[in-house]
Parts: sequence; structure tokens; C-alpha cells
Amino acid sequence: MSQRLRSIGAALGALVYALAGIWILWSFVATLPPLMPEFAASGSAGLGAVSIGISQLALDGGLLAIASLVVNRMLARWARQSGGRARVLHRTHGWSIVVPFVLFITGIVAVNMKPGPVTFLLVPLSGATWGLQFVLTSVLLEAYALRTPRT
Repeated sequence: MSQRLRSIGAALGALVYALAGIWILWSFVATLPPLMPEFAASGSAGLGAVSIGISQLALDGGLLAIASLVVNRMLARWARQSGGRARVLHRTHGWSIVVPFVLFITGIVAVNMKPGPVTFLLVPLSGATWGLQFVLTSVLLEAYALRTPRT
């Protein structure tokens, strides 16, 4: 595949990730404040929100999360060769994949062990971190698209 096609593909991927990341981040951030009183009022009221958060993360972000891992691995060589900011961005992207997974799994474990208002916030928080991670994937793809030589 030519460098020009790779750059175009990376730019299109960046657009998809930017739109999906902003949409997911906005949906979790916009729905969280109105639900805060409900989370604080009772421990069981947040169970529905957790199940909705789990299904929304799985449906909306599952494939994008897997593709984000693939993007990270595919651009590892480019980031190493580019050095500097590209390497830092790639490393940050790699760690940003870990954080949402940890929050998501911690939220599920915490809800099952000791349900409470604070534990129910972990799943929406992981959704917000997925949104941020997808935006970061978009930045990484765009950096690749812009820094790749056009031939």
C-alpha cells in the first residue's frame, strides 16, 4: 500500500475516532450530573445505570477499543523511528488504553462486592475515559497522517 493511501486511511480513521470519542465522552458527561442525586439517594438505583453503561460501552466502544489496540500496535514502529513527540504520543496512547479497562473492571468488581453510590460512578467514569482515549487515538492517527512523507 502506498504512503499516500496510508495517510488518507489514517486521516479517515482519525475523523471516525474523533467523532466517536467526542460523542461517547459527551454522552457520559452529559448524563452523569443529572443522575448524581439518584446515585447518592440509594445504592440500588444505580444498578440500572451501571447495566446501561456496560451495554453502551460494549456496543458503542467495543469494536473501537479493539481497533484502538490494533492502531497502537501498527504505529509502534513508526513512533519509534520518528522519536520525540511521536514516541511520547504513542506511549501516552498505550497507557490511555489501560486506564479505561482498569476503571471498567474495577467498577464491575466494586458493584458486585459492595454496591454504593461511589462504586456506581466507576462505570460512567470508565465511559468518559474511553471517550478521551478515542480522541487520543484520533490525535495519534492524525499525527501519523500528517508526518508520513507523501510519495
